[in-house]
Amino acid sequence: MFRVSLIFIFFVIHAFAKAQSVSLLKGLAVLPSIGNSPETGLSLGLSSVINFKTDRSDSIRSSYVGLDLNFTQRRQRLLSFNYLITGSRNRYINRGGAEWSVFPELYWGIGHNKPHSSSILYSSNRFNFELIHYLKTKSQGWFAGIQVHHASLWNIQSLNANTGEPDSASLPSEIKPYYVWALGLGATKDTRNQPLNTTKGKYWDWSIIPHWGDRGFYTEVSNDMRWYLKFDSSENNIWSHRLLSSFNFGATPFLELPVMGNETARGIYAGRWRDRCIYSYQTEIRKFFLPRWGVAAFGGFNIVSPNPWVFYPPKWNAGAGIRFQINRKEKYNLRLDAGFGSDRQRGVYIGIGEVF
Repeated sequence: MFRVSLIFIFFVIHAFAKAQSVSLLKGLAVLPSIGNSPETGLSLGLSSVINFKTDRSDSIRSSYVGLDLNFTQRRQRLLSFNYLITGSRNRYINRGGAEWSVFPELYWGIGHNKPHSSSILYSSNRFNFELIHYLKTKSQGWFAGIQVHHASLWNIQSLNANTGEPDSASLPSEIKPYYVWALGLGATKDTRNQPLNTTKGKYWDWSIIPHWGDRGFYTEVSNDMRWYLKFDSSENNIWSHRLLSSFNFGATPFLELPVMGNETARGIYAGRWRDRCIYSYQTEIRKFFLPRWGVAAFGGFNIVSPNPWVFYPPKWNAGAGIRFQINRKEKYNLRLDAGFGSDRQRGVYIGIGEVF
């Protein structure tokens, strides 16, 4: 806990400097980054972002282009590019990105009842990208359009759980190289006042995306709903909610299956449970009691199953955290969360911006 506290203090100083730098530069910022999660351990790297607007209207949200390079305590290496462009007069939304990684991780198998002792450690090279182009519709606040996805996995090898070095152990049959392409339809409505620390508004995103690849054909149907309530007239006491579902039909590769954990359930290792379908409800209460400092409490219930009509007993997660407002104008929060979950799961998370 002492080590985590030192990391948090260092991250407060770094994040505050980053917020001030972006405000002064009003353009490009390149700065060190730091984070923590059960899947990666401590993460260090470089983060760069360019912020801009497509016109001078105050009603237009800022657009950005970002590039990140990170190295983790678990020997993972990640290079990612992401962007969000809001068109002039809110006529369209373009968002997406790409990520290349070498990623050792634990794998428990597919299903809701895999024992904790069944985990194996393996490593793989991964590449994926996503392109989303939505046009404004005549329906108030709604955007709709197309999504393009690609994912590939190769260079898979078993690792010794104690040393992290390659070994000759055999892997489950579903862990093998693959590639997929996808072209689908989606729609979104976003009335949030801002996405990184929402205090009012609603968000709804829906998509149906057919995929094809060397394993065959499958379709993913996803739904993500978020809404926010206030306890009083101020923005210092917020009760947020998120309801997420995802259904896969067909020959879905194991790494493309919905997983429980991380942002969908803090306190649970991402991938501890996975299957063709997932239901997740998460809620969080955030309260600021000083100009920059606040606290949060969160929890939820999550189900993975082989089809949408099967409901197993849910897995729970809960936890609490500290908030520090690193930019009072934009209301960006630095968060430190400690979470717990079913099957003795636990984790510490560090990041900028709220999870939802």
